[in-house]
Amino acid sequence: MSPTGSLAPSRLRVTTPSPEKCMRRRTARIQESPLSTGSPRKKLFSSPGQAASPGERFEFSKSSLPDVIKAISSSQRIEFEQFKLVENGKARVPTEEEHELILKAFPSALSVGVYFPMVVVCFQKLPSNPRPLSVAGLPVTFTTDEHSVGLDYGILGGSRMRALEDHDARENVTENTLDAAIQYFENELLISISEIVNLSGAWTITVPNETTIESLPRFVAQAPCFYKHVSEVQHIKEAAFRDTEPNNTVWDQSKYEILQPGLMLGSGGAHNELLTTSGIVVKDRYGYEYLTLGSHGFPLGREIVYHPNANGITVGEVHDRITDTDIALLRLAPSQRFSNITFGARLCDGTTISPQHIQGIKNPYQMRRFDTITMNSPFTGYCEGLYMGTGKLRVPADDPVVLHNWVTTSWTYFGNGRDEPMEGCCGSPLLDEDGFVVSFFRFLNRSGLGVGIAATTLETWGYTVA
Repeated sequence: MSPTGSLAPSRLRVTTPSPEKCMRRRTARIQESPLSTGSPRKKLFSSPGQAASPGERFEFSKSSLPDVIKAISSSQRIEFEQFKLVENGKARVPTEEEHELILKAFPSALSVGVYFPMVVVCFQKLPSNPRPLSVAGLPVTFTTDEHSVGLDYGILGGSRMRALEDHDARENVTENTLDAAIQYFENELLISISEIVNLSGAWTITVPNETTIESLPRFVAQAPCFYKHVSEVQHIKEAAFRDTEPNNTVWDQSKYEILQPGLMLGSGGAHNELLTTSGIVVKDRYGYEYLTLGSHGFPLGREIVYHPNANGITVGEVHDRITDTDIALLRLAPSQRFSNITFGARLCDGTTISPQHIQGIKNPYQMRRFDTITMNSPFTGYCEGLYMGTGKLRVPADDPVVLHNWVTTSWTYFGNGRDEPMEGCCGSPLLDEDGFVVSFFRFLNRSGLGVGIAATTLETWGYTVA
């Protein structure tokens, strides 16, 4: 999505959520010039196995250093004129010279390490939010832990055996390779895994607690394998917000006559109303139209849907649920008006972001790593992330003959040390830059990775974008 000209007021939110108010200009471009000041201590880079939008340009020099620091602290992305570390979804580690340039971009840091695919910047005291999302195209994380390597992949498999050598998961993984990996663990090793994710060319696989990781293969489909026991995996914290006493955070609790993606929805309830976010309108094979919802926000017995909350209007009632995917469907009345167009945004420096027409559903296996993902919820407003990878989560099957089914998940990096995406974002559509829905937001894990349920799940059940 590129910055555009002025927006019609009807396409902006009535109330701008607090996080959106903090968003800055999108890109700072930096070029090399002799810099006489010292740089932070360098750390060795290692590996586990987009073109930037127009932005302000800065040159490294002693006199311009304050401007460079200010630009970096107020930019979403940091790019360098001399190089990119991501080209067409393929990333690489930097050369020694490129690493020196990255070091100079953070003169107050204790150390900067490039642990593929993350740039890890260590400070004695963390800088205030907002913080940059990427450096030279790679996601960046900020920490006070000098031992941090960014993402928590788990423990590397102890066995040197290699499996599925005829597949290659080091680049963008295919569904065929994912399915082959699942079948290998279940049919060859007789291990009932519960989740498998390929993050930037490395596997993270969740295995039963009794499994000995030292005996598991170190490479599958030529990609390194890391493992976690079920008890070590963060339990899903569904992202419905429980309405409590107000604080200083501003949300968009406005009532809109025309429904659209990114509106606040409520489940009712005097003291424990659940708040989530509206999705998109889809239709079934008979032409009936439905609004997608975050299913857990409307538990059994509380299927009435309100907008923006119980003090607003009644939108309808949950009509159906796609089992164990957290996608629910609200059947729209013929008289109900809905626009499959997202909100636009005006960032704090005056840059405007255009609304997006929902173009359709994007197969997550067609996504390139580090592609831009956008979300616009009433709790965050407009925000951006980087696509990191695709996985599958085992869910119970309705058919007693089938032991289990698998649902595809998408993984997006939204940055660390942030309060968004937050509770309430569940159900929000995650879009690519062309307006196609990749997934629906479900929860955020400790590494700042947003986990979503692939929108192709709707197509599997016979729904298409209206």
